[in-house]
Amino acid sequence: MSMYIPDEMVIEILSRLPVKSLLRCRSVCRVWHDVIDSPKFVEHQMYRSASLCGRNRIGPLLFQRANLQTLNFSLTLLHSDTLAVAEEVKIPASIPSSFDGSSYWSVIGSCNGLVAISIFPIGVFQSNRDVDRVVIWNPATKQIRELPTPIIVERQLLDYGFVYLSSVEDYKVVRIVSRGNLGGMNGDFSIRVEVYSMQSDSWREIDTGSICPIIMHSMRFMIHSSGVAVKGILHWPVFFPSASHSNDTGSIISFDMVHELFREIQMPDAFSVSFDSRLRILELNGLLALASSTSRESTLIDIWVMREYGNSESWSKVMSFGGADCMNIWFLGSWINGEVILGGKWRERNHLMLFEPSSKKSIKHVEYDSNWDISQACNYYETLTPVGR
Repeated sequence: MSMYIPDEMVIEILSRLPVKSLLRCRSVCRVWHDVIDSPKFVEHQMYRSASLCGRNRIGPLLFQRANLQTLNFSLTLLHSDTLAVAEEVKIPASIPSSFDGSSYWSVIGSCNGLVAISIFPIGVFQSNRDVDRVVIWNPATKQIRELPTPIIVERQLLDYGFVYLSSVEDYKVVRIVSRGNLGGMNGDFSIRVEVYSMQSDSWREIDTGSICPIIMHSMRFMIHSSGVAVKGILHWPVFFPSASHSNDTGSIISFDMVHELFREIQMPDAFSVSFDSRLRILELNGLLALASSTSRESTLIDIWVMREYGNSESWSKVMSFGGADCMNIWFLGSWINGEVILGGKWRERNHLMLFEPSSKKSIKHVEYDSNWDISQACNYYETLTPVGR
């Protein structure tokens, strides 16, 4: 006697499997193959994977590490409860896994199981072949897509951002090229901006002539990093140094990918910004947030959140982490239920530290090899999301 299983139940059962198992299940029969490849199932599996990683869709942190002795790069997934290595992610052949003097790479960001990576040639810019490359990669399915050559074939100084816009169901990458007297009060300065759309698989340069002069001036002082997406808007920190560094201040440059507009958001007056602090923008419980230590020698990191997006009066200090046993600490990421991961020295040894927000106490310390420089981290969870059409 044959047993009929409703399609809805098949989808629900399959969606609970890891991606590697789903890829094998595609070979079981034509029906399963078509179900797993369908856009409806891909979306269902994505949301289920996200929900399993907590209400904030925050998954295992994907670390970019550089071995200071061998100059090798690697990506690592961690277990959320132990901070132990869950998996060393195999880097595709098209991405250099070691520093050979010709290029290096950096993680731009991750969303819905896709990771965007920029690859920079090293040396004098001579032709279009020397422009930076961007790839979008799904580590779970091993799919990778190299984006077309950018329109702006120059690379004086670059800022990137990667975001998914649910309103138009499109993944986009922004590339900002800054030219001129960066970090100086006077002198020529200009930017050019282009946006990549996965739907059209093309770059498009946007008009920067309408950027407010005050915002343009602030962009001279952007801390060059990957933009952090909050509510579909990308954000970069800005640092304004004073002559003696006693009155250093900061702000945030945002870029609305839907309306293609730059804005400036003021940091809280009491937020500590200094020349050698490790300033980070982050998303915490769906809110725009800031993390900073007072200096590289600091034993504490303060975290502030903007309760009402866009309202500079709504900044609120929510927590401080660290302690007498900590030194040279920096913010790496947030975890399920708002737990915070810091990197730095704990009792004079390199550690990853997991802090619980309500008690503000560390609940886990994991030592890591002093030869590794943990430079970046982003939130990640496995999905079937394709890298293009």
